[in-house]
Amino acid sequence: MPAFGVQLETHYSSGRITRRFIPAGDILKPVLLECVTPVTCYRSLSLLVHGKEELMLVFKVKQPNLFISVSSFTFYY
Repeated sequence: MPAFGVQLETHYSSGRITRRFIPAGDILKPVLLECVTPVTCYRSLSLLVHGKEELMLVFKVKQPNLFISVSSFTFYY
Protein backbone atom coordinates (compact mmCIF):
# COMPACT_ATOMS: atom_id res chain seq x y z
CA MET A 1 0.00 0.00 0.00
CA PRO A 2 1.49 3.39 -1.01
CA ALA A 3 2.19 5.65 1.96
CA PHE A 4 2.18 9.04 0.24
CA GLY A 5 0.07 10.42 -2.58
CA VAL A 6 -3.00 12.43 -3.48
CA GLN A 7 -6.56 11.26 -2.95
CA LEU A 8 -9.11 12.88 -5.25
CA GLU A 9 -12.74 12.71 -4.17
CA THR A 10 -15.73 13.81 -6.25
CA HIS A 11 -19.21 14.30 -4.77
CA TYR A 12 -22.12 14.23 -7.23
CA SER A 13 -25.57 15.74 -6.62
CA SER A 14 -27.07 12.24 -6.82
CA GLY A 15 -25.11 11.31 -3.69
CA ARG A 16 -22.55 9.18 -5.50
CA ILE A 17 -18.93 9.59 -4.41
CA THR A 18 -15.88 8.52 -6.42
CA ARG A 19 -12.40 8.33 -4.91
CA ARG A 20 -9.07 7.99 -6.70
CA PHE A 21 -5.66 7.65 -5.10
CA ILE A 22 -2.56 8.69 -7.03
CA PRO A 23 0.74 7.55 -5.48
CA ALA A 24 3.36 10.30 -5.16
CA GLY A 25 5.78 8.29 -7.34
CA ASP A 26 3.34 8.39 -10.28
CA ILE A 27 2.97 12.20 -10.24
CA LEU A 28 5.34 13.68 -12.79
CA LYS A 29 4.44 17.35 -12.40
CA PRO A 30 1.67 19.59 -11.01
CA VAL A 31 0.25 21.99 -13.60
CA LEU A 32 -1.41 25.33 -12.77
CA LEU A 33 -3.61 26.67 -15.56
CA GLU A 34 -5.23 30.08 -15.87
CA CYS A 35 -7.70 31.01 -18.61
CA VAL A 36 -8.75 34.65 -18.73
CA THR A 37 -11.76 35.73 -20.77
CA PRO A 38 -13.33 39.21 -20.91
CA VAL A 39 -15.94 38.12 -18.36
CA THR A 40 -14.38 35.42 -16.14
CA CYS A 41 -11.13 33.93 -14.99
CA TYR A 42 -10.72 30.17 -14.61
CA ARG A 43 -7.94 28.72 -12.48
CA SER A 44 -7.29 25.00 -12.19
CA LEU A 45 -4.78 22.61 -10.71
CA SER A 46 -4.08 19.42 -12.64
CA LEU A 47 -1.57 16.61 -12.26
CA LEU A 48 0.54 15.09 -15.00
CA VAL A 49 0.50 11.38 -14.09
CA HIS A 50 2.81 8.65 -15.40
CA GLY A 51 0.96 6.30 -17.78
CA LYS A 52 -2.01 8.65 -18.39
CA GLU A 53 -2.53 10.57 -21.62
CA GLU A 54 -4.70 13.29 -20.06
CA LEU A 55 -4.19 15.65 -17.15
CA MET A 56 -5.86 14.63 -13.88
CA LEU A 57 -8.01 17.59 -12.75
CA VAL A 58 -7.69 18.32 -9.02
CA PHE A 59 -9.90 21.41 -8.86
CA LYS A 60 -11.27 24.22 -11.02
CA VAL A 61 -12.25 27.67 -9.73
CA LYS A 62 -14.27 30.24 -11.69
CA GLN A 63 -13.98 33.86 -10.64
CA PRO A 64 -15.32 37.03 -12.23
CA ASN A 65 -12.61 39.06 -13.88
CA LEU A 66 -11.96 41.95 -11.48
CA PHE A 67 -10.32 44.18 -14.09
CA ILE A 68 -13.37 44.03 -16.38
CA SER A 69 -15.72 44.56 -13.42
CA VAL A 70 -13.82 47.64 -12.23
CA SER A 71 -13.32 49.08 -15.71
CA SER A 72 -17.04 48.85 -16.51
CA PHE A 73 -17.80 51.53 -13.91
CA THR A 74 -17.42 55.16 -14.92
CA PHE A 75 -16.50 57.68 -12.29
CA TYR A 76 -17.49 61.33 -12.69
CA TYR A 77 -15.98 64.06 -10.53
